Amino acid sequence: MTYDQVDGWARFSGDSLLLDSLSMNGDGGTLRTTGSVRFDQLTMPVLDLTFDARGFLAMNVPNYLKLRAEQLNVTLRGPVAHPVLRGSGTLSGSVLYFADLVTKDIIDLEDPAYLDLVDTLALRRRRLGAAFQNRFLDSLRIEGLRFRLGTEVWLRLSEANVQLEGSVTIDKVRKQYRLAGTFTAPRGTYTLKIPYLPARDFTVESGTVSYFGSPDLNAELDLQARHIVHTSDGEDVPIVAHIEGSIQVPRLTLSSPGRNLPDRDLISFLMFGIPQGQLGGSQRAQVTSTAQSLLAGAFTGELSRLATDAGFDLFELRSGILEQRQQQGPSLTQLLAGFQLSRRFFATFNAGFCTGGGSNSPVFSRNNLGASLEYRLSREFRLKASAEPVGTCQANTASTLLPRRYQFGTDLLWEREY
Repeated sequence: MTYDQVDGWARFSGDSLLLDSLSMNGDGGTLRTTGSVRFDQLTMPVLDLTFDARGFLAMNVPNYLKLRAEQLNVTLRGPVAHPVLRGSGTLSGSVLYFADLVTKDIIDLEDPAYLDLVDTLALRRRRLGAAFQNRFLDSLRIEGLRFRLGTEVWLRLSEANVQLEGSVTIDKVRKQYRLAGTFTAPRGTYTLKIPYLPARDFTVESGTVSYFGSPDLNAELDLQARHIVHTSDGEDVPIVAHIEGSIQVPRLTLSSPGRNLPDRDLISFLMFGIPQGQLGGSQRAQVTSTAQSLLAGAFTGELSRLATDAGFDLFELRSGILEQRQQQGPSLTQLLAGFQLSRRFFATFNAGFCTGGGSNSPVFSRNNLGASLEYRLSREFRLKASAEPVGTCQANTASTLLPRRYQFGTDLLWEREY
């Protein structure tokens, strides 16, 4: 951001600096500050400031957060090492990019835990040590800061762009933020991404996004969106997507008002504009695969949430999709569980279940067990060793009796962030 037309008047009185006024402009809006700074000790000033904003664009970081205060009245009081922010305001023309908020992780480069990863001598040489870190923001405490959402406030995800209305209360202790409030979603878009086909855009008609003060900044979703399919015979078939669950683990169900259509027909209309019964063999297999993927995704999301609550650091269900081929065979569904053993070691275990092969196909086999162990060499490099079965599920009894072999591998992983 660029701020201009900075104008202020301050005077000293006793042990205090009295700020009669300090104003600045930001993208057409203004921010005015009044109050005092008392110097009980020169190194520990005590703040008593009031901020009043009108249409002020305070922050604009692409793909992270855009924050414009249409009207704002907040106070900042207390020692500069432990200040407290309170107040209320109205936001407009703001955008919250959820994905980057939950993945962005700010670390203290001088934390002893990173001594073997960070060259602290280089930090001091380049003046990037304690003087560089913003101690003020880290120690800032926010208590009951309440915002009402005005016009043009949007929540943007990888699959959705939803306008929000309502209010939210923000609290912060140390580096942990909490949001509480329920927003309505009067409009927006939701994109259903179907493998190998163009994405289908849905129009959000109604719904809510509810924050419950969790430290992960997650929110509960209850959105309804509609897509109109124009068939080749001139009929318009409405497909309604109901998005529930959380932002991190959403669940999707499809329906068509006034029609009792199974999931495969709904997806067939979305993909090809005709019901499944009118599809060819390859198209029918594609619809079956997509339908099972969507159904499995809803189940997997809930299962992952329960597993995380139970203490798993990583839990994933990879559902085996049984495609229609000339000769039908079994498919492999895998359960993966991961545990952080220490700061450098991470272990993953997986078990396979063969399904869809008839009575001759084993439901579970020790031959489908696998594991991997990962060691972090540095912030950018990881070393991974794994053991996996060469075969998976076999299509007939004879092949399942063949001896199984394991493959062992070692990978050096290099990760960069931009």
